[in-house]
Amino acid sequence: MMVPMCSIFNLIQSCEKQLNNGSLVEVDALFGCSIVMFNADNLDDLSTDEIEFACDMLFYAINWFRELLNAFMFTKEENYRIRIISRLRSILEMENLLSNLMELAQNYAPLEFHNVSPIIFDEQGHTSNNQIISSSIASSEEEGSSTLRVKSPKKEKSHTVKFGSVHDIRPYMRAFRIHILEILRYNEEVERDEDKMNFEEINYILKDLDQKMDIKIISITPSTNHHFGRKIVNTNEDKYPSCNSIMLSRIETRAFMKKLVLYLPFILQTLENLYAEVQSKDIEPGRIQGSEELVLSISLIFNILYKMLCWNEIQNSDNSDILKEIIHVLAKRTSDDSNTAKDKQAPFKVELEEAFQYLSNYGAEMPQATSAVLLFKTLQRLMSFSEGDEASASAGMKQDTLKVVEQIITTPWFDWRDIKKEIPFLFEQFIELNEDPLSILHNIVDVVLPEFEEEQRLEQYPLLKEETIVQHYQATINQIVKTLDLLKNTDQDTEIVLVQNARVVKIFERITNYVKIKEQKSLFGVLLKTGRAFIEQFTKYSIPYFTKVFKTHTSEVVSIFKDFQSSTRMLQIMCSHVKVLKEVQLSSYVPPLKKALEIVIYQVKMLLIENRIPSSAFFMGALKHRDIHGAEISSQIPREAYDDDVNNLSETEEEQQRERPEMNEDDASETSSLLAENNHSQKNSKKAPSRPLKQPKAAKRRNKSQRKSTPLSDDSSTVSGQRPYRTSSVMPSSSEEDEEGSATPREGKRRVMEIVQAEESEAEEEEVLEFNLNSDDEDEDGILPPSLSPSPPPPVQETPTKKRRLGIGRSTIPSQKKVFNLTNHSSNK
Repeated sequence: MMVPMCSIFNLIQSCEKQLNNGSLVEVDALFGCSIVMFNADNLDDLSTDEIEFACDMLFYAINWFRELLNAFMFTKEENYRIRIISRLRSILEMENLLSNLMELAQNYAPLEFHNVSPIIFDEQGHTSNNQIISSSIASSEEEGSSTLRVKSPKKEKSHTVKFGSVHDIRPYMRAFRIHILEILRYNEEVERDEDKMNFEEINYILKDLDQKMDIKIISITPSTNHHFGRKIVNTNEDKYPSCNSIMLSRIETRAFMKKLVLYLPFILQTLENLYAEVQSKDIEPGRIQGSEELVLSISLIFNILYKMLCWNEIQNSDNSDILKEIIHVLAKRTSDDSNTAKDKQAPFKVELEEAFQYLSNYGAEMPQATSAVLLFKTLQRLMSFSEGDEASASAGMKQDTLKVVEQIITTPWFDWRDIKKEIPFLFEQFIELNEDPLSILHNIVDVVLPEFEEEQRLEQYPLLKEETIVQHYQATINQIVKTLDLLKNTDQDTEIVLVQNARVVKIFERITNYVKIKEQKSLFGVLLKTGRAFIEQFTKYSIPYFTKVFKTHTSEVVSIFKDFQSSTRMLQIMCSHVKVLKEVQLSSYVPPLKKALEIVIYQVKMLLIENRIPSSAFFMGALKHRDIHGAEISSQIPREAYDDDVNNLSETEEEQQRERPEMNEDDASETSSLLAENNHSQKNSKKAPSRPLKQPKAAKRRNKSQRKSTPLSDDSSTVSGQRPYRTSSVMPSSSEEDEEGSATPREGKRRVMEIVQAEESEAEEEEVLEFNLNSDDEDEDGILPPSLSPSPPPPVQETPTKKRRLGIGRSTIPSQKKVFNLTNHSSNK
């Protein structure tokens, strides 16, 4: 009788309302009846079965009280407001007791979720064995059999849902109807403070409403949630829908929203009371110890408002009345009740600004970071209703939104980790909402980031920490790309457009070089990924625009290309550095970035051709290889191998100096100078996979000629006709070891240097495409002028080669890079 009792009462009260015009006078005695429960003082003495029985009693008693609140919410009995609040308070007390009992009875489940043994009848109507058997029925083996045979019983898998806490079981309690929000109005009408709802009871109602909105407004329909090729996972919600889901499935979304708007004034009044309580307590930002329930109530209300405005059909013409009613209710909070008739005649745009102003006033003293972010998102959603676009919003709305987001990013939140993922979004909006985003970006890259590296903490931006530097870097570079994208459709004068492009490129150069100071792999990934987007935007829109205005604004365009060239070189260095790190995820960004950088070269060449620049402006030059700090490095021999060689040579020299104390000072000075020359050449050498050093062909021929010209000695081996043979081209024979052992350290050093130089001359270098627009011939940027570039080798007979794709393959002439120079054209002018 316990299980269907609530359903029977729901049927009775529905019939009574239909028969008596909504009155429940005939059954109102049930609302005042009390219930008899067990003694909760001696729970430790109960057995496991008794604890489960006690859990069942509490579960169905809670359901009974929920149905009473649904039925008698609009009753007009004496002190009905206090009695309704008292019933809600009793529900929370019983849930707390149920939570304690569920800790003693693990995996408790109500009776509805228990498996029931299926009953199978034969053809004569008799029941089979009282066993849990498989539902699959075997076909009769013999035709004409009078009884139905079944398979042998098999153990079924249990489908009973297990609940670990009262929070898990709450969705399966009897659902509150939407008019439960009427209790918020009753709470304002109660005079005594002890009879009013506390924060925990308010949160109980708001959480239930928040769950209903998740189900009815935010949740994705099953048809859009299923993806082709993915296995559909059945959850407990699919097998056992919650009571809220079952109830809301009978209501259309439009009807649900219309009912919710009716109770919006009571929700806003509750928010105002809670905010006044926060101001009286003087809570520091993020430090909510002792006021958790109060802060949670404010967060839930802002979450409800945000979800109401985020309904995807709220801007449809059929639902425009709901949107206008929401805006009207918000705007009316800033005016007197006497002006209600006047407010209804106000235009939508005026009411929208008043509603915006009402909500923005809460941004001054928000107690929690997550609540502040919800408020900012709600204001942004209101801005989107301004003629359908945020760009058409009034200057006052943008200014208020900027104040709110600036308040968030300049507040030292104690709970900043809760909004760590929101920092890029907030910082981007702070830059975008400013009147001059380029000035903000310039200040960030030139002032904020350098000061942060020196002081490690800034009072102006307390959210800028070592843990959040990646988020701020990502937001900054994203806004740089967005700012460049906005310049493609501008109709301003050419001089203004060029100045803005120059500022954007200069900012991009500074943010690109920031990775030299802060070497973090996460920063590398952001730069490689977002840098490609900037290069593509610059290639697709900026360079074609420069092509049109190049003849009239040559110096401005060349200046922009100089700053842009510095960024592209840093990106080339990053691509090489990522290969050294051997990071798979970072390496995946390198090929598309290199392709984008290579396309820039051909676009610049097209600029020269279309503007009829002389061919002498294009020349071949050698680009120096540098590391991430700008130091010249070798790309052929690993640095570790060189370090080992230098150490070994140094140790050998020290031993030989100890064995030869008679060596004069001149020899020692020559040896030290040679070692310094060796170290200098090793710094400029290039990295390559480590492999044994091969003797160059010229050295082999010289050694061979020396062996032929040397007369045979009078050793016993010569007399006997035996001659030492070299067994390998790498390992010397015994006679050569003797000769090398008698050589001076200077000669040994020179031989090693000859081997290294021959190895570097034989290695093949990768082709790097660059362009140079500097007017001087200095090699500050690592590009040698044509006069200092290595001369090309003599022409060789052409051999048929495969046609290589763009950016793939090796260069025909090693250590030669394509470089653009526009100095000749400018000098001619």
